[in-house]
Amino acid sequence: MSARIVHVGRETVVAAPIGTLVATRDKELRPEQTVGDADPLLTREAVQVIPVVDDGGRYVGAVDRGMLAAASLATPAGAIASDIVPTARSSEAALEAIARLDATGGSRLVVVEDDGA
Repeated sequence: MSARIVHVGRETVVAAPIGTLVATRDKELRPEQTVGDADPLLTREAVQVIPVVDDGGRYVGAVDRGMLAAASLATPAGAIASDIVPTARSSEAALEAIARLDATGGSRLVVVEDDGA
């Protein structure tokens, strides 16, 4: 899986590709996984958004703590995933990606590979 959440201070952001500044956290769900499957991923309070990726590693949306709390434990993540955070291509300049994040007023950004995976 290659969807990643940015956990980097703005002071470290340069003109480098955003993909070089993020780390893969292995905190993703598949669309068929359930809300109950998300519990182990939420053990750290810093995890606010979980990307949902298909079997090919393509990003299909994300879920946040509020969405998960409102759904039953048997609900598939893919059924509630949506575009709640901005995305950036891995090769995109970090400053452009952060500008998009700022425009949404958000604090999380999903970085996908250039092919959308």
